[in-house]
Amino acid sequence: MLRNVLAGYVETLRERDFDIPLLCILLKNEFFDIHFLHGAFEFGKDFIAKKQEGDKIIQYVFQSKGGNIGLADFGQVRWQLEEARMNPIAHPSFNTEIERRVVLVTTGRLVGGASASAQTYKKWCLEHGNMGFQVWDVDYLLGMMLKEGANPYGLIEENPEFLSMVVNMKQGKGTFKEIEQYSRIWFEKCRNGTKRSYFGAVLESAIFAYELKNTGRTLLACYVSLFPIRAIVHALHEKNEGLPRWIHEVFHLIHDHFLCCSENLIETLMKYKEEDESIFNRHIGGVHVFVAYPVICSQSMEILGLAGLLKLRRNEMEKAKEIGNLLATLLEKNSGFFSPISDRFAVSMIPAVILLHEFDRNEVIRSLISRTAIWLCNRYEISELGLASSYAAEEDEINTLLGYAYDFIKLPARRESYLGTVLIDLTAILGLNDLYEDILNDILAVEILPCNIVTKDTVDKYMLNGASVYTPVIRFKDSLSSERAWRDGVEEEAEETFCLKNDMWWELLAIISILRDRHFVNELSAIVS
Repeated sequence: MLRNVLAGYVETLRERDFDIPLLCILLKNEFFDIHFLHGAFEFGKDFIAKKQEGDKIIQYVFQSKGGNIGLADFGQVRWQLEEARMNPIAHPSFNTEIERRVVLVTTGRLVGGASASAQTYKKWCLEHGNMGFQVWDVDYLLGMMLKEGANPYGLIEENPEFLSMVVNMKQGKGTFKEIEQYSRIWFEKCRNGTKRSYFGAVLESAIFAYELKNTGRTLLACYVSLFPIRAIVHALHEKNEGLPRWIHEVFHLIHDHFLCCSENLIETLMKYKEEDESIFNRHIGGVHVFVAYPVICSQSMEILGLAGLLKLRRNEMEKAKEIGNLLATLLEKNSGFFSPISDRFAVSMIPAVILLHEFDRNEVIRSLISRTAIWLCNRYEISELGLASSYAAEEDEINTLLGYAYDFIKLPARRESYLGTVLIDLTAILGLNDLYEDILNDILAVEILPCNIVTKDTVDKYMLNGASVYTPVIRFKDSLSSERAWRDGVEEEAEETFCLKNDMWWELLAIISILRDRHFVNELSAIVS
């Protein structure tokens, strides 16, 4: 059953969609020095890599194609293979002095006369003293992906829950919470600390994200691409023995996957950024607009913030600034960014505000925080229901948001607000003294009780129900002091934490976006500074 599901996945992939799964396979199988060469001047090489085989290093050249390759198609592929075999121009890392191997990778098969033509061409190459080539078709790739039978080192093993998730996503089902709950399986999977387990989690998330994008849920696909980070950081923190030398390959692949998923969103928003609100409303009709519009705005703000900060981490300053400017323009033209429908979207502001702060967009930040605070206080003033918690079901979120006007909707009163805590903490972290005092006074005036999850710097901080996770009473000082200690009572640990010590600040922000019920003020302060 798993083989059939994976075969259906691989065979429907377009050429570039297969980059992330193929990288999982290559990295897990000890390939290194991998470089993508897609473009007008790739000289028959889609990407290159090296591998240690015995006592020598082999230079591999890969040419990838999507779908089946017929006889006519192979005629074109043949010339690309010829370029790959004979042309030494590729990349500064391409070593022309060592043994070279050429691989044709296809998500389908050689069909019709293509198989015989490929065999004849390979034979001709070898008879004339030239290097031949290998073919990795869908069957060969599945053998490398599956953990079964004679291949105990595959990336994915038979799992009814995984199959069920894929089937649901194909049908347009599967929520953030359902996928998050499934992703907890990866905690145990990654605990052994092997490449296979880490890349297996990444491959599963890539399959999920692909199915989500196919059903028009690009935003959810972006979040799902982040999910392996939590399980991997949890495993690394649990061992606490120093990071393996290859861990940067894992994180770099996850980063690539996230940027790939967010690319279509960013391109679409770039195209329509000057329009007033229509980009978010054009596909929403009826009463759904009252809920869907602010949800899409919150999620888009969060994804843009994370994408921009990741570009900053990679020192791609111009790309990061472009995303920051896009975010600022959208905030100026769309009111939906200032009305999160529940505490679940409180953390959406965090990466966005940090990105805007990096480019000194202080007026935009002040507008975002102050207008969101006005929305929050108005909600709690007109309704005893307030806003739903970070853990509320989607139905309860909507009932809490709209139900105050209807007697037949019975929900308990709620004065707690995680969103209020995020707003106050952000003003404090950024040193916005006047805004801090105004927002704190307004929140207390309407009897909002700021709340926040607190945990020690252990593996529990990555889990929704960790043993050391608790919710203390959060009290804030009336004004900011020079010491920048604005919370009274329980404080987080001040020493350098595991994530910051290992330069995983972006991964920590991603984990905050996955958990959605907590942030860590000392670590956020360190990131901002």
